Amino acid sequence: MATARYSHRKNLNIYWTVVDAVTGQAVVIDGVVMDMLTEEDAEELVERLNRKDEEGKPFNRP
Repeated sequence: MATARYSHRKNLNIYWTVVDAVTGQAVVIDGVVMDMLTEEDAEELVERLNRKDEEGKPFNRP
């Protein structure tokens, strides 16, 4: 199994950031940095981004 491209990391507070392993930077969607997310939201976004990446499809908002 290939390593997932997207992951999430805990900030110094209670929030999380979704990170792109290729760039090492926070993910930006529609000009918005995916930062200051709850753990639940970050995990859900990581799952969706990795699923789309595995399918070779771009991420589309719900």
